[in-house]
Amino acid sequence: MGITFYSICYAVWWCSVLVLAFCILRRRGWAKQRFASVTVPIVLYALVMLRTVLPLDFPYAIILPDKWFYPRFYRWMNAEWFTVGQRSFSVVTVLIGVWAAVACLEILWYSVQYFRVVRRIRKYARPAGEPVQTVFRKVAGEEKRQIAVAVYTAPHIEIPHGIGAFRKLILLPQQPYSEEELYYILKHEYTHFRNHDIWMKQITAFFCIIFWWNPIVQLLKQDIGQALELRCDKAVVKRLDKGGRIAYLKTIASIVRGKSARSAPVYGSTALPSEDNADLQERFHAIMGPEQPKANARKRALVTGFAIAMVISYATILQPCTEAPASAEPNTVDIEPDNSYVIHRNGEYWLYTENCLPTQISEEIAEDFAEEKFKFYEE
Repeated sequence: MGITFYSICYAVWWCSVLVLAFCILRRRGWAKQRFASVTVPIVLYALVMLRTVLPLDFPYAIILPDKWFYPRFYRWMNAEWFTVGQRSFSVVTVLIGVWAAVACLEILWYSVQYFRVVRRIRKYARPAGEPVQTVFRKVAGEEKRQIAVAVYTAPHIEIPHGIGAFRKLILLPQQPYSEEELYYILKHEYTHFRNHDIWMKQITAFFCIIFWWNPIVQLLKQDIGQALELRCDKAVVKRLDKGGRIAYLKTIASIVRGKSARSAPVYGSTALPSEDNADLQERFHAIMGPEQPKANARKRALVTGFAIAMVISYATILQPCTEAPASAEPNTVDIEPDNSYVIHRNGEYWLYTENCLPTQISEEIAEDFAEEKFKFYEE
């Protein structure tokens, strides 16, 4: 078991396929994230991210040979692009360097933005007044498991939102809210903290930064954000009657009307309204729609299909396959992992094949044999 060039490519391929499939199903209404299944997309997307960052190649995986695209792609990736001094740089070396450099810059920029927001909060935010604290104590008192959350107001924000994975803060704009609006705003943000949604959004943000070159992960980022909001809405309105749900929707609508294009906080926080009208409509429909059974055929089919896909993704591995030329001599010996091995001795690599004399090979060829799972011995 290990991580190879093939297993990394295969994991990214599976990530893209699964995320794209989820998005298509959800947008076509087949896997709508309603009350019975709002947690399912979150769990499935989390497993997709885990599958991508753990691209393990198991020794007993079934090899899926590709004779057309993969051999050409592998040769192009390993082709020498340019030379600096005595060091040669292949296409894959340059691409990995660019990948790492851009990812580091993106992480740095995201961190700067996030800590800039935190610094502004520390400088300008103040604890909310007693009327707000009274409503918040009511909200916290309704929860079975209470967590440490502080409520602050700040002059530079336009949307109520929660921020902070360790020091949890609910930030409110300096504008008047009715007691009912305050209740639903604070209830919504407190529920996000109770569900650990800040952590999930931070993990998703860093995952998308690392795989910045794959546009599919941006769909994952958007869908996870929407799934978290739907799950939060479900928890807030769970015990509300129709009138309470309408009041909750009115609170969301009033905040949406008062926001500007630049009012959205950083992705690592949780804001009450969404930026997308289609997402808002889905949330409104889920809040006012009828309760659905805890188990249904669509949910079972989605989970079962995903489980099968995950097993297949680890039980198989796509690798290039090149056929021997048809005009091979009769005495030609096929070099395979079951009849050959490599010995590393004094900085040299020697290939030993059954019924053949040992042959010295280059380090590059030895690395190719390692990718093909040939046995290696050190002397």
